[in-house]
Amino acid sequence: MAFPTNLLLALLLGAGIYWYWKVFLFYRDPPRKIPKRDSLLSPADGNIVYIRPFSQGKIPDSVKKGKSIKLREITHVKDTIPDGYIIGIFMNPLSVHVNRSPIRGKVIWAKHFRHSNLSMASFLLRAVFGLHSSPGKELWERENERNTIFIRGKLPVYVIQIADSIVNRVVCWKKPGSEVKRGERIGIIKMGSQVDLILPKKFGKKNLKLLVKEGQYVHAGETPIANLLARDRK
Repeated sequence: MAFPTNLLLALLLGAGIYWYWKVFLFYRDPPRKIPKRDSLLSPADGNIVYIRPFSQGKIPDSVKKGKSIKLREITHVKDTIPDGYIIGIFMNPLSVHVNRSPIRGKVIWAKHFRHSNLSMASFLLRAVFGLHSSPGKELWERENERNTIFIRGKLPVYVIQIADSIVNRVVCWKKPGSEVKRGERIGIIKMGSQVDLILPKKFGKKNLKLLVKEGQYVHAGETPIANLLARDRK
């Protein structure tokens, strides 16, 4: 029996679209216009799926078995920021997947953690329909492969690259001791993924003023996430 021509054309078209996406669209790395204002920038392209404060290394709004989720369940390292914010940026398959440094500073360390990865499909649906979530609520947020990058500049920040089940590879291009510029490329996550940004509530006697909200689409190296110049109001 002859193979249906329409089905063959559909298969070839699908294969061509997938090839174009994987070879050209996914690995694109467009130049970014770094804002001159001294603000903390987004480390990734994607939708902000959560912004949550944490205190004493715990995220009160995220609960597992009746207990607050600990920050180290996401970072996989001992906490060095006692009080701050965790911001989740979900990167859909059409997002640019190159990650950039939120601040100017030095890479103190970058640690890679392997794991058998779970699917992020639930977050893709949440991003499509504009639904919010909480950090650590999904098992993959705590278990999947990741790089935790610690950068210290005017303030300390963590950038956490989290892989999806179809990824199995997160890449950091910077070594400990590397000096990075604000908005400089620091790594890439292959295929679907998420980046978490952890930052303190204060630096010195100044508060950190967040400039983004949940549901917003942000761009790595371009979208201001927080203002580094906000003063304490008493």
